[in-house]
Amino acid sequence: MSSFRSSIFLTSLALVSFGYSQACQEAEKQEEVQVDQITQLLNQASSSVFIPHLQTFQDELTLLEEELLTLQGEFSTEQHEKVQAQWGASMKLWQQLEMMQFGPAGSSLKMIGGEDIRDEIYSWPSINRCRVDQKTASKEYENENFFSENLVHAYGLDAIEHLLFASADASCPSQVSPISDGLWQELGEEGVLENRIDYAIRLIDDIQSRSQDLLDRWDPEKEDFSTVFSNGDAPYASSTESLNDVFRALFYLETHTKDRKLAHPLGLKDCQDETCVEDLEGYLSASSLDSIIANLEGFQAVFTGDDGYGFDDYLVHLGHEELSLAVIQNLDDALSYANTLQLPLKEGIVEDKDTVLELHTRIAKITTQLKNELPIVLSLQVPTEAAGDND
Repeated sequence: MSSFRSSIFLTSLALVSFGYSQACQEAEKQEEVQVDQITQLLNQASSSVFIPHLQTFQDELTLLEEELLTLQGEFSTEQHEKVQAQWGASMKLWQQLEMMQFGPAGSSLKMIGGEDIRDEIYSWPSINRCRVDQKTASKEYENENFFSENLVHAYGLDAIEHLLFASADASCPSQVSPISDGLWQELGEEGVLENRIDYAIRLIDDIQSRSQDLLDRWDPEKEDFSTVFSNGDAPYASSTESLNDVFRALFYLETHTKDRKLAHPLGLKDCQDETCVEDLEGYLSASSLDSIIANLEGFQAVFTGDDGYGFDDYLVHLGHEELSLAVIQNLDDALSYANTLQLPLKEGIVEDKDTVLELHTRIAKITTQLKNELPIVLSLQVPTEAAGDND
């Protein structure tokens, strides 16, 4: 009888062990499949989303430089307007890339692979228009060490906006150069314009160089950060860490697009007056709305993998198709609405504030999902700067 009981016990133990082994094997298989899905998403984000967008941005920069060189050769109002339009086309591409600040383009303080290259190309909201005017008057932009000796608010795409769209008046107070020492007055309107064109060309050369360096970092034929990123190799501990950097980059829509580009000028956040319209991004060029639309397009490209394998597909794989479709629907709604707006935002906020508030509301629907639902089902982290914010 004792032998029979021992036999039953051993058989039961064997079955339990077999079941446990099977469960472990199944869990390992599921984990392998999940890692494969993440790797596919990361590869798509780098090779089919970020790199092609950066290449297109470079093409637009080349056209901008060509237009500027034509303007430098012989000024005309018509050519000046062509230059301004081409700056807008270049900025639209960069605004899509603003949603892709992962890897070397990202902040070294926020992203594991971040190297702060973004700020060297476009530093908004860090811009000092008076400083740009001072460099314009002194022609300091001609110095060989100009970029190493100056902070980012004196160069980049945002400085070029000032050079191309600002009035002939200096933006500095009267007690400082170039007003206090008479440099601005000595230049005269024509001299200011000539210096601004020369300055802008110098800045374009630098942006082209930095964007090429960024492209070389990712290029599989050169430094190949793409493979490091997709595999989750050092400096990442795993592909999940790489994925978390991509997810963190999407929060630009929360912290910058919704809060800084809309809530602040609307007077909803960190504004001491009824509105703070003059703090709008792209105020001089009236490009604020175009930039927000481009941000939404950039978010859409990353989230959907530009119609390849993206977060939307990964959510379906995890069993959350309904959430995937809801995010896409909210994106479509926000984009469709933004494209119907007629006035530039600096006029819309003053003349038709409720219409602009509706754009803020529609974008908030996306960022609410980004902060509340997506981190849970994707097992990813909300950035510290977005965690305490309530829409």
